[in-house]
Amino acid sequence: YIDYSIEQAKRAGEIIRSIRGLVKQESKHRVLADINKTIIECMQILRNEVQLENTRVTFSLDDSLPKINVDVIQIQQILINLMRNSLAAMESSPKIPKQILIETTKDDNFIIISLQDTGPGIAHDKIDSIFDPYISTNSQGIGLGLSICKSIIEAHHGKIWFDPDVRDGAIVYFTLPLNGT
Repeated sequence: YIDYSIEQAKRAGEIIRSIRGLVKQESKHRVLADINKTIIECMQILRNEVQLENTRVTFSLDDSLPKINVDVIQIQQILINLMRNSLAAMESSPKIPKQILIETTKDDNFIIISLQDTGPGIAHDKIDSIFDPYISTNSQGIGLGLSICKSIIEAHHGKIWFDPDVRDGAIVYFTLPLNGT
């Protein structure tokens, strides 16, 4: 347990340094990274939370994705925030089983990552403002997580959006450029 606490304290320090770099518009922490490996690492970090919430996480990861130039800590923060948002949304949902599907694919210019959950979804009147600061669909949230995610993704020259037409749950997509701009 002590080793886990030390590991988490080091990770917290890396996150703070990474967010400070984002605010200062620094990108010196970018490296060539395997996005699928990054997703699996995030799942390992959240393993206990996922088990406590009795949630099944499945993956459909494109094995042919190239490595891309990203700040791995920032991308992990996006993924962890999105997964925690899904867990929180499904916590109050009576739907069983609770599931999250994480997919990766690519087009000519971008890697596309999606997370789909079986929660209650996002009200249509919130879709346009969901990435604004201090907007939260979670009663426990302060409304900064998605705003920070959007800033990080835009700093990586990608974009993020929710599918407004999904019938069950929510699907969020984000892109990261293949050329590592």
